[in-house]
Amino acid sequence: MSAQLLNPQMIPWVVAAGAALIVLVLGFGLGGGETSDRAIEKRLNRGSTTTTTSKTRGRARRGGLRREEQVTGLEAVLRRVFPNPEKFRALLERTGKAISILEFSLAVFGTILVVSLGLSLAFALDPNICVMSGLLVGLIVPYKIIVIMGNRRNAKFMKEFPAAIEMIVRGLKSGLPFIESVNAVGREFPDPVGIEFRRVSDAVKLGQTLEQSMWDVASRIDAPEFKFLIVAMTIQRETGGNLAETLGNLADLLRKRKALFLKIRALSSEARASAYIIGALPFLMEFIINLANHDYASLLWTTERGQRWAMTGAGIMFLGYYIMYRMVNFDV
Repeated sequence: MSAQLLNPQMIPWVVAAGAALIVLVLGFGLGGGETSDRAIEKRLNRGSTTTTTSKTRGRARRGGLRREEQVTGLEAVLRRVFPNPEKFRALLERTGKAISILEFSLAVFGTILVVSLGLSLAFALDPNICVMSGLLVGLIVPYKIIVIMGNRRNAKFMKEFPAAIEMIVRGLKSGLPFIESVNAVGREFPDPVGIEFRRVSDAVKLGQTLEQSMWDVASRIDAPEFKFLIVAMTIQRETGGNLAETLGNLADLLRKRKALFLKIRALSSEARASAYIIGALPFLMEFIINLANHDYASLLWTTERGQRWAMTGAGIMFLGYYIMYRMVNFDV
């Protein structure tokens, strides 16, 4: 999409509409979305209210069913776009926010629109370059934001996870059943540890098996340490043994693993700092040259040859960033 295809008087309105769309979607979906636990709690509170008449309940149920049918219809269309919607839905659930595939799609669409129009208006680039850049940013940046949000929540979970296991161990040693110890962790610990263990406790109260409810949490957390807990608990149930001692050893192992990871991060900090400096140098030099001689620097984005070299250089730089990232980031 380019400025040549639009009425010049309509361009600011289109840009403003795209920016408003991004703000609305990100504010509703990423920032203000409720976790599914809170949404379920609200629905249960509404269901337990006895002051509503039966006629009003019927209307509310019919309205809710119509809204569910509309959402189901929209997501049925989106299922044809996303190759694996269930896996992608699990990725969205890792963020701890109630973000639907529809909201994510709107965010992607708004990002593509604003980036394409912004490049066309600000730099008067070729329409093909504007569209390709918009598609590249729109398809990568929202996805990376979701991944970063999920990783941050996982890191926050793993920070408190050894302490949660130790609390379960103390509960077992004091004579409490395992599920009661899990319930105590859900009450005492902050989110996301508390909310995930409360989900396990609530699922067991509703009749689901303990193993299945914990595997459901593992699909959202996606951390091998939590899977270790499930495997240790399952083996203990099948073969017997001291579960408190097993979980205590697991908590000690997780703390040592975390200490080793922090040591590796400290040893690789120099390489990461060098990568940041080297990666920022081309952009810094272009900015300085542009201040000193704008006509000379503008050839990079105003001429066809300059644009080709800029795109080639950007591709090589991002390849180098990826290689350096893989060199200094690895699993323990």
